[in-house]
Amino acid sequence: MDFVINTPLSSLTTEEDLIAYIKQLAGQNQPVTLRLEVTADQVTAVKNATANVAIPVEVVVAGQASPITGDYLLNLRVTDKLFPGALAQLAAVVAAHPTKFITSYYLDVNQDLERSLTDFITNRSTPDRLMTLPPVQEVGLDSKPFLTWSVADKLAVLPMIQRYRVFTKNDRFSNLTDRLWPYGNALKISALNFNLPLTSIAQQMHVLQHTEDVVYLGVPIMASDRRIIAPQNRINELLAAMKAPQPIAFNEQYHPYVIQELQAAIESPAFKALDNNLRSSLKRQIQTDLSITDGYSASEVK
Repeated sequence: MDFVINTPLSSLTTEEDLIAYIKQLAGQNQPVTLRLEVTADQVTAVKNATANVAIPVEVVVAGQASPITGDYLLNLRVTDKLFPGALAQLAAVVAAHPTKFITSYYLDVNQDLERSLTDFITNRSTPDRLMTLPPVQEVGLDSKPFLTWSVADKLAVLPMIQRYRVFTKNDRFSNLTDRLWPYGNALKISALNFNLPLTSIAQQMHVLQHTEDVVYLGVPIMASDRRIIAPQNRINELLAAMKAPQPIAFNEQYHPYVIQELQAAIESPAFKALDNNLRSSLKRQIQTDLSITDGYSASEVK
């Protein structure tokens, strides 16, 4: 199973951060190619910085078409954190249930990882029951009280309790908050529309609407950075999808989703950091597009 990790780089990404991110991916011990989307003036510096790393790296100019070969695409930010064994879990579930779209439960990268892991594990299993699992016993964790487990111990146990569900028909359009987030979902490369940006709501929608089912991993494989860092692009993508013709079953789920996400975008710190004129223009655009789209009202976003 060959994975392509597609990562847009911002001007704020340091070489140190990039190398640490690449080491994290190399530690997955799976066939993986890192595809870095950069601006034209970043190409030389990024190629030099990644010349001697442990995994193949492709440096491409964002927005320019370039071929992608592999089995699954996974869009990630440099600030996203894949847990150990994440790609192996994706490969295993695809072997058991081939699909075009895999999504998963995630932890918030901006929350304390140890506390998040503890809460997740204890909310789904009691420590006493956890100790009876053969994989836990095989690695000797059953001899250590749960409260003494390190972060590494808790991360190691996640693949042992992994479960997945399959959503078919109209159910695959549920939980759009995760399924339309441009980062963290594994998409079959042969199902992509290369006329659409890889990291976009439109690309997620395309694959979601052209797959027969969605596989959902119930145990997290990553800590996700869900901050809105480009609110203008985010708003434009949300509105474009709202105005485009969509299946009725999809629209029923998209309506509450787009209202929620537009509200979140204009309340985000990144939006508040824009100049007054741009903020006002974007708010007017939202109100106008809501008012002229069937089934929507300008009053739905404050």
